[in-house]
Amino acid sequence: FIFLGFKNLNVNHSLNSFSNLALGVYLFHPIFLEKLTSILNFSNLFIQITFLALATFILTAIFVYLIRFIPFIKKYL
Repeated sequence: FIFLGFKNLNVNHSLNSFSNLALGVYLFHPIFLEKLTSILNFSNLFIQITFLALATFILTAIFVYLIRFIPFIKKYL
């Protein structure tokens, strides 16, 4: 059902660009998560988890996107 929904919405281009970054995000997210957890502390646990998840994903995706411009690394990511 979800696949058909995405297929009908014609979001293949954005999903394709995300899938190119997915392996790098999977590999590097623990590093960013560890650093952000030590830096950021919120009193509300829900806000902390939500913010850490979004910040980790966004920062890791940007990092992987930028690191793919290095020719040697681009071949492996």
